[in-house]
Amino acid sequence: TLESYGWYSHFVVGGGGDRKQVNYHTHGLPEHYGHLDFQFVLPIDGGTLHALATKLVDRVKEGERLACM
Repeated sequence: TLESYGWYSHFVVGGGGDRKQVNYHTHGLPEHYGHLDFQFVLPIDGGTLHALATKLVDRVKEGERLACM
């Protein structure tokens, strides 16, 4: 939860007529860590996207700043 971890995430499957796409996104990073939230829209299962986001959030918690190029 947001209170326990400083962030949370959820995902929506489908959208735009494509049931294979997963829209996974985080909440709380700007407020707790001064970093933009992450969003991934990919044809990958939500569990894999959560594992990826958890690793990225851990890096943010350690002070790293990530940006899209």
